[in-house]
Amino acid sequence: MSFIPTINTVVHTIGDIADMSYTLLMKLLLKKTYLQIAKDSVGAKLFQTLLADIDGEEINILKGGDVSCAFFVSALLKMFDLVTSPHATVSGLEKDLIKNNWDETKELTPGAIIIWEKASQAGDEMHEHVGIYLGDNIAVSNSYKELTPVTHTVTGINSRPIRIIYTHSFLV
Repeated sequence: MSFIPTINTVVHTIGDIADMSYTLLMKLLLKKTYLQIAKDSVGAKLFQTLLADIDGEEINILKGGDVSCAFFVSALLKMFDLVTSPHATVSGLEKDLIKNNWDETKELTPGAIIIWEKASQAGDEMHEHVGIYLGDNIAVSNSYKELTPVTHTVTGINSRPIRIIYTHSFLV
């Protein structure tokens, strides 16, 4: 079941004034909603926890937000049925993007998914990084320093080079 209706037009009857009904035609602006939710996610602690049972022990595999970038992006995409499920890893998310008809592109368009090259995080192992392009050279992604989504320039994640950009027909 989808969190947000997948239809674009909703007809809703409102009010009765002197026994007359009024009909409102409403078109859901899903792309604009997707981008606004991405912007509004800045500072949200919602993406810090993904619990897993590992050998009988309950573990937060996102380390309190330290490695939450894929979970943040995939959870948002899942709200719009643009991926099959949320993911804890960039590689799992990337496979799901391809499976759900996201295409590689060279152009940054608002809503595109950016995957940056691997880099070390605070002395930790090497990690790829993923975020959502908002426009005007600004992206949103989860920060391992802030432990929440933040906005930054496209090249502002420790000067990591972009590995790949994905786009979807939903964004057109």
